[in-house]
Amino acid sequence: MASTYGCENDETLKQTAERMEKLGLEKGDEDYRLAACYRLVSDEDAKRIAERGGVVSVTFTEWMMDGQWKSDITPKDAAMMVDGAVKVLGVDHVGIATDDMQTVEQVVAFASKYKDSYADNGYMLNAFDKGATGCAELSKHIAALTDELRKMGYSDDDLAKIYGKNLMRVYAQTWK
Repeated sequence: MASTYGCENDETLKQTAERMEKLGLEKGDEDYRLAACYRLVSDEDAKRIAERGGVVSVTFTEWMMDGQWKSDITPKDAAMMVDGAVKVLGVDHVGIATDDMQTVEQVVAFASKYKDSYADNGYMLNAFDKGATGCAELSKHIAALTDELRKMGYSDDDLAKIYGKNLMRVYAQTWK
């Protein structure tokens, strides 16, 4: 089954705060921004996806994070996110999300107009209000992201899997 599983929020902001407290993470902590997003798939759920042969794709779109990025995600930030996912799931179950856009202008306008349609307790609009308008255009970052992942020890075969081979495997299995 191919799914955009993480697009449905499965916890309230209260539950997120409780989870963050249990993890001992607070705003300003280095790992906070990698754990606070309401769209984050838990390690447990991600492992279930991987156990069934699936792929969890990492997004670098700033407004889907917690609005804490400096201005736009850096290639090193993106590499750390990919590496974190690989450490949990293995290189055969990690991909890159296709949330690549050139501007959030239309997203902000649409989300503002239809804010009651989002079951996120205002998360996305709050992120925009904090200045989370970077798009992390993969086309701008792919070369530098590749360099960062190579510094972390990723091979060309690993990168091929992460950059599309894993998703193509799942698509081939599901689109018959």
